[in-house]
Amino acid sequence: MSSRTWPVRQWVLAVPKRLRYHLERDSAVLNAALHIFLTAIEPMLRQHSPGASSASRLGAVVFIHRFGALRGTHLHFHCVVVDGVFEADAGGSVTFHPADGLDASAIGEVQAAVRRRLLRSALRRGLLSAHDAQVMAKWEHGGGFSVDANVRIEAHERCGLERLLRYCARPAFALERLRGNRRPASGLRERQARPKG
Repeated sequence: MSSRTWPVRQWVLAVPKRLRYHLERDSAVLNAALHIFLTAIEPMLRQHSPGASSASRLGAVVFIHRFGALRGTHLHFHCVVVDGVFEADAGGSVTFHPADGLDASAIGEVQAAVRRRLLRSALRRGLLSAHDAQVMAKWEHGGGFSVDANVRIEAHERCGLERLLRYCARPAFALERLRGNRRPASGLRERQARPKG
């Protein structure tokens, strides 16, 4: 394959606290949730990529965040997914089929599929009772499951791609925002951004 670039879309998945607890403590549950998420995205990309067959595959880089904006525990996934699918032919070359028309309705379908499959997985693993899984399946407004895929970077937007990847790969604490405290026993403090105006 050449060194060309493709458009990418950031897909973010957050789950209800009730399930997040298990993802934080059990890597098998974490891996299962990530697999469910990616395997819900892939057929939707195929469906919106004209000319793609069922053998086409997505390309993605995954970042697992274990913190939220306020640095509290909040496990969620940031997946930078090529906005389309790749397909190999018998000769060994690869064709890219760009996605088209991926709208809020399609993203909502991915969220519904992830919710349904994650609840089934949690039930099978004994993480939820049948009653709790049924109740959670009926919660309104996504029931604590959130899929966002509104950030899309065009293939030629190298700076935008770099900003997105830096954002996804950021640590919980930025070293440039840490400073030593004058009192040695108290350790480090984070500089807070001051309001403008």
